[in-house]
Amino acid sequence: MALALVLGDNGSGLTTFVGLLYTAQVRYGIETEDEFRFHADRESINALGQIYGAIGDGHFPVAEAEFDERPLEFSLGFRRGRLPWGSRQGPATDPAFDVVNLRVGGMLAEDVVAIYHHDAVLTQPPRELLSSPVVIPLIDASRLTPKGAPVPDRVTRFDVTLSATLGLIDRAIGTERQRRARRMFPLFVATKLDRMPRETLQELGGPSTTPEQWSPGDRAVFGQHLLGQYLPKTSSFLQDMKAHHSVIAPVSWYFSYVGTTTDPGGEPRIARHLRIPEGGWEPVYPYTEYRALLTRLGDLAHQLPHPAFAV
Repeated sequence: MALALVLGDNGSGLTTFVGLLYTAQVRYGIETEDEFRFHADRESINALGQIYGAIGDGHFPVAEAEFDERPLEFSLGFRRGRLPWGSRQGPATDPAFDVVNLRVGGMLAEDVVAIYHHDAVLTQPPRELLSSPVVIPLIDASRLTPKGAPVPDRVTRFDVTLSATLGLIDRAIGTERQRRARRMFPLFVATKLDRMPRETLQELGGPSTTPEQWSPGDRAVFGQHLLGQYLPKTSSFLQDMKAHHSVIAPVSWYFSYVGTTTDPGGEPRIARHLRIPEGGWEPVYPYTEYRALLTRLGDLAHQLPHPAFAV
């Protein structure tokens, strides 16, 4: 079972991202039939159901502050091949499936930075959070101001916290007994791309077409420029890791947004459309981006060994 940690600060679109990922896995599961499974405990499935229900009704879900108190955990199971079913108990126990356990939790930013700089002994809960070789940082694109304008303090603080968190994860996975488990796989997601200032998009080399049409080269250039300009500490950390030891995979980039409309009272709502020919409503969002993320998580589930400890 590979472990994946979703990282995003308050207001970055974390709850909406989780809801869209859940929406995408429902569709992905229908499309792939018995090749994919989803599993979560009762508390997490109730929380995910509320988020999914709000999005399905066209409402933005409640802000993500509660993730600090009540982390979400859910498992995505990917079939190892055309094998017969081993059980019906869910992907975490089915031998025919490799599993990614995603965690959406919280640690105070000041605690992360203090632990990183003072090399404090980690207690079990943060150690479990920081043992994840697959890391999914969320970058709020709406906060990325054009050149010449001051970079918002929230972006600068997130850069400090993210670089420290990646450093702690590097230390944690470096202690894994199996060599294959000592690599870090950063999967960056730029959220609220529809609200990124047009000047910023052009300065970073973003094409005028939708993200689904961007080439791998476009994505790499955009991501490299974004990290260098707005997250310099994180960019420097990733470059240092790559230069000194080959335990980090190339950064993958995914781009998220959600269509919006307004209700008669002027309040923003999530735009929806009817899926044809399947039927049923779904939000306007880049499903192909989320499908690519799910596919990548499946690849990593097949590659990575079981961790030394699991939740």
